[in-house]
Amino acid sequence: MKERGYLRMGERIGALGLPTLFVMDVDEIGINVCNVLAGFEGGRHSRN
Repeated sequence: MKERGYLRMGERIGALGLPTLFVMDVDEIGINVCNVLAGFEGGRHSRN
């Protein structure tokens, strides 16, 4: 998955509004963690 995919995945998960635990095992973890969490926060805020 490309970096943008992690952002979109985070947005979708965040939009569910459920308690969430992230466990990731990827090669390029730094930027991908940032993208998932940024997307997650954006997704949670878009629900309101």
